[in-house]
Amino acid sequence: MLQRLVVPNIYFDAPWPSHPSKVDMLAIDRAGAGDVHVFEFKSAAGATRTHLQRVLATPGNYRWLVVVSRPYEEPTSVRKSMLDAPQGMGRIGVIEVERDSADTLDARVAVPAERFGGSFYDLADRFTATTKPDLAR
Repeated sequence: MLQRLVVPNIYFDAPWPSHPSKVDMLAIDRAGAGDVHVFEFKSAAGATRTHLQRVLATPGNYRWLVVVSRPYEEPTSVRKSMLDAPQGMGRIGVIEVERDSADTLDARVAVPAERFGGSFYDLADRFTATTKPDLAR
């Protein structure tokens, strides 16, 4: 994602949009003033409809499900039709991360995210005013 975003601020285990709600990872593009990317990490076996509904309900311009699998684990059973917003525009993107027997990680965008409707700039401004990024570029 760092190659796709321009100067992103990255937050891990972020209280987004407010405490006690948290997301696994949050990236706000353009040094905290741009599009909001929300990431939920799950194992291949743990990626269920419930997790997708949580991602759909989380505010963000782009929403991602990161599916982490181990060697010889069955791939996720997430269907593309489950990724689309129930109403309006937007699709959850899927990033597949595989760990090989040498314990190295390989990630690829299996399904690109499509922009969800809405403006989240005011929400992002309030968030970045009170929260320091874990990683800033």
